[in-house]
Amino acid sequence: MSARRIIDTELLMAHAVRTPGLLRIVQRWCRLNSIEPTDVPVPSDMVIEDSAYGLIIRHEIYLLNADGRQYVDPDQPDRAAMTTRTALLRIAPPTAQHRGRAAMTTPTLAPEPVASGDSTDDEIHVVCCIVDVALCGTDVAGQPWYSDEDEATCVVCRDLEGRPCERCGL
Repeated sequence: MSARRIIDTELLMAHAVRTPGLLRIVQRWCRLNSIEPTDVPVPSDMVIEDSAYGLIIRHEIYLLNADGRQYVDPDQPDRAAMTTRTALLRIAPPTAQHRGRAAMTTPTLAPEPVASGDSTDDEIHVVCCIVDVALCGTDVAGQPWYSDEDEATCVVCRDLEGRPCERCGL
């Protein structure tokens, strides 16, 4: 990626609160990239760009006082005190079509390694940090999304869902 990518936090949050599961994946993505999402002001921009260290995320955060609370900027009394920080990009941001660790369906293209029978029905899989790959390893890119309340029907995903993700640890 040589071009800068700008993420408008106000637009992102507006979309995240309307889309089931997206707020959670945005928060998880921030934390996986060493950014505490509650410290990022809305509105602000998060800029992903190249640097001498690789891809970075340049973003603003609220400054906190000794009690861990935000405080007013003495130079701009109508704003909270903020500073710019940089984090290494460890995991690329989710694309607009992704909805987080939500159950999703994909046609069974081949028998799953631990599935019994030859079901031709759609299976509901679960994704985490790599949103195009289910926990069981099935490619689910471009498949429709279900809500977080839907139960996974893939036996491997269902078994792995309660455990920390092997890829990101969450």
